[in-house]
Formats: sequence, C-alpha cells, structure tokens
Amino acid sequence: MRAGVTALHQVGLGPHSVAALRGDIPIPVYTSVYAALSYNEQLPRHVIERLVRKTDLDTNIYPSSCSAEAVGRIHRTLSNLNVPENGVVHTRVVPVGVDTDRFTPASQAEKRSIRRSLGLPENRILATVLTRFSPSDKADLVPLIRSLLTIDAGDTELLFAFAGSDAYPGAKAYLAVLRSEIEQLGLGARARIVSARARDEVVALLRCSDIFVSPADSVQETFGIAPVEAMACGLPAVVSDWNGYRETVIDGVTGFLAPTTMFNTGSLGDDLAIASDYRRQHLLLAQSVAVDTDAIVEGCQALARDPGRLTRMGVAARARAVHNYGWPAVIASYERVWSDRLVATFQSDARGPVGLDHFATFGHYASTHASDRDRFQSTELGRRARAGQYKLQIYSEMRDLVTAALVGDVLDRTTTPAMLINLVEAIDGRDPSSVRFCIAWMVKHSLLRRCGPTGR
Repeated sequence: MRAGVTALHQVGLGPHSVAALRGDIPIPVYTSVYAALSYNEQLPRHVIERLVRKTDLDTNIYPSSCSAEAVGRIHRTLSNLNVPENGVVHTRVVPVGVDTDRFTPASQAEKRSIRRSLGLPENRILATVLTRFSPSDKADLVPLIRSLLTIDAGDTELLFAFAGSDAYPGAKAYLAVLRSEIEQLGLGARARIVSARARDEVVALLRCSDIFVSPADSVQETFGIAPVEAMACGLPAVVSDWNGYRETVIDGVTGFLAPTTMFNTGSLGDDLAIASDYRRQHLLLAQSVAVDTDAIVEGCQALARDPGRLTRMGVAARARAVHNYGWPAVIASYERVWSDRLVATFQSDARGPVGLDHFATFGHYASTHASDRDRFQSTELGRRARAGQYKLQIYSEMRDLVTAALVGDVLDRTTTPAMLINLVEAIDGRDPSSVRFCIAWMVKHSLLRRCGPTGR
C-alpha cells in the first residue's frame, strides 16, 4: 500500500497462522476475516491467537457487530480461564462485499424470460428462499412451510420457491422431508422446490424473483451474503431477526425482520469440544431457536398485496446494497483499516461465565430469550399431532432428545397455558435440559405457541 507497510490479508483465524513470518516483515498490518465462529477446530485457534506475539497493528475483521461481540465473549471467557493474551488484536467491522454489476435488477421482460427458462410461472409474485438444504447449517425450512397454511385459500398470487443445491451433505434426505411436508399439508400450489446448483443459476433466480426470504436460525451464520445479493437485484428481504441480517436489512424500509427466540437448553451442545460432531451440535442449537415464520409469511403477503410498496422497498434495497456492500465501498473500508492505527480494541473488563457455552456466546443473535416464566400452549397442529392426524418430522440426529412419548407428555400438559419451569419440573425421568430442548423444538415447529410474558 505504501513504503514500509505490508498488508497480509487472510480469511481465517488470527495472527498465529503467520507467526513464523514475523521476523521477515518490517511493519506488518495483518487483517484476519472471521467468516464463521462455531466450528470445533476454531477454539484452539482462539487460544493460540492469544498466545502468539502481535504487532500493534494486528486487526481482526468481523462481517457484523454480532459476530464481533461473539468473539469478544469467547475471549473474555478464555481470560477467565487464565489463558494469557500476548499483545492486543484490534477489531473492526467490515461487511462482505457483493458484485453489484452482476447482481442487478431485471426488467419485467427479462424476468418473464428467465422464469420461462426455469419452468416458473410468469404471472405470480415469487418469494425465493435461497438456502442450503440442511436443517443445521443455514435455516430449517419446515416451520416456514407449515406457516404457508396461514395464507388464505383463495390467495393464489404468492408462490414460495425453496431453492438450493442438492450436492450439500445430507441434502437429498432433507429434500425428501421438505417434499413430504409440502405433500402432507397440501401445499403444492404455494410451495415449489427449485434446483440452483451453479452460481449463474443463483443470479438468474434472484433476478427473476420479487421477494427474498430467509428464516436463518444457525449460529454458523455470521453475516448472510444472500440477502445482500438479493437486495442488489432490487428485492425486498423478508428475513429472521438474526445476527448479521439485522444489520443489512432495515425493517420496514428494505424489507422486514421477523422476531426470533432462543431457548437456553443448558448443557446440550454447549461444550466446544474438538472431537464432537459439529453438524449435530449446529442442529441442536438451530432447533433451540424459534423463528416467527408466520411473520415472514405476513410480510410477503403485505408486499404482494401492495405493488407500490414492493417497488419502493426494492429500490431502497438496491440503493443500500450498492452504497454499503458494493465492492468499492467494502474495499474503501479495508483501506481505512490498513491506514488507521487508532482502532478500538474489543477487550473489556467485563467477566463472562467460566466455560464456553453456546447460549452465553451466541444468545445475543436472537431477538428475545425464552424465560422460565413464559407460558406455552398447544396449537391446532400440536393437537392434530397428538390425535395421530399429523406425522411429526423428527431428524434422526435428535431422536434421543425428542421422542413421541415426551412430545405427547408436553402436549397433554399444555391444553391450557403452562409455565416453562413448571413443565420442566413436572416431567419425571428426563434430564431437564432435554425437556427444555424438546419444548424449544415444539415451539419452533408450531406444536406449541408462547403466550407470554417474554424474557430477554
């Protein structure tokens, strides 16, 4: 960049990865981008990062303020565990960039042409859910599919396209679950599964859509590039109020944010152990987060019924994407990081809990937390399931935690509103953490509803 300054830029964790080069670099400005925080192999890297020598310009970059806060909590916990810090690593938030010359709004003629090529109807409002077909690594789509039941039977204008690649591990089995759910609930006219494997297919699908949807619930999500790509295409984003989404989407201006609730399920999946199964860990965490998918559907319906508002939000979304997340803006942010020595450190005197548990680290991702005094009551879908009129979809990785007997016991006790703590204490023979997890799962999947009060 300038004489005497070297910038080493890496997507990964910390200065430890170039520690051996320290002696050969006169004045290093090292930036490391934290793209994900929740994988098991990252914990020892956090420890090593604290131990290696830093220069006064080492800076970690986070794509969102939420992800920066999560790392701050991890390092405060490590400090409480007496893991020393060998110098200061500064922190800055710089979003992920998007190619706003590739992701562009399409004319109505272009949209019709693209939809014909993809076999999609030309005359419906298309709400596209672009995701990985996995209930653990992006968003569980089953609750959103169930919320399509709230759409009036006579409303045939809105079509939800669930799009992604089936090349992801476990995707084919999960797609079978989604297709079964659509068929079981009679939603074939409102929901369609679309293959989008290649990058060009993703661009084309977004450009021919009207609304972008994402009910993200995974702690693996630290920023969320898909909503920004969709906004660059001129689409309002109707998404969950979750981590980076709440920083990219302006509620009521460029889209809508749907509330999320995280349950503290105690010791389940809390240990960031190197040997543990991170996919099961991510799944259990995601199933402890309830997204208000009814609110997502309501937001899409509101836009479908008001073409003027749909257009205005799309224009605002495109403007925000270009101004804040286009590569010229993002590159300028990196240049400011590299030229500015006076950045703030994320270190704090605050003391977190000893032990790295996920709820303490990632709890701020959600809109609210479920408290022991919250009351829950069975829904119509829950009563149908209890009567054997609806088949439950329970992922194989969690059948030791969510059993038909336990679900039935909870449903029997929630015909009238019941307090969470009372439910946990009333069910004998089960670990309280397992009961809490089962209740969280039932709320997420619309078998229970929270009656209040809400806790944070």
